[in-house]
Amino acid sequence: MSPRVGLSVLLDDDLRAAQLPLFEEGIVEAIEWTIDLEMPAPGWAAPEWVGPLLAAYAAEGALYAHGVHFSPLSAVLEERQRAWLEEARIVVARRGPRHVSEHFGVMTAPGFSRGAPLPQPFTAAVTRVGRDRLAQIADAVERPVGVENLALAMSRDDALAHGDQIGALVADADRFVVLDLHNLFCQA
Repeated sequence: MSPRVGLSVLLDDDLRAAQLPLFEEGIVEAIEWTIDLEMPAPGWAAPEWVGPLLAAYAAEGALYAHGVHFSPLSAVLEERQRAWLEEARIVVARRGPRHVSEHFGVMTAPGFSRGAPLPQPFTAAVTRVGRDRLAQIADAVERPVGVENLALAMSRDDALAHGDQIGALVADADRFVVLDLHNLFCQA
């Protein structure tokens, strides 16, 4: 399949207003839906306009799901992550995306549940944990699972190693890479 140019659909009214002309011109080939947006408190529901938009892109095979808060490189698998897997299964079954991606970094540690995805050292142990977590996501959502490049790095050398680290995480499985151009720009 050839690459598609798309955008992430977020719920902010200003972003929606900025994106609307792109949808009207028919130049949005694909959309990314952050599944974590549907995992808040019970009773929360996406705005009315979201469902038809996601359904239209899903019908064209152009809806891609993205997770933000699973934290696939966290060394300890917490109950919060197990709950995330169950919620992801429900959201993916409801929305029907082609695949699911996650940032390849770490966002949580005991006592710290959310933050910007940070890189982990490129080691065999970190790679093992990452591959295991990606497999758990794939088992939960029953879709191909991939990783997205990070915006943050600890140093120039760390940024340059991200490609090899991502390659190691997606090797030898039904995995893929999401190249986020904004994140690439941040690292440059």
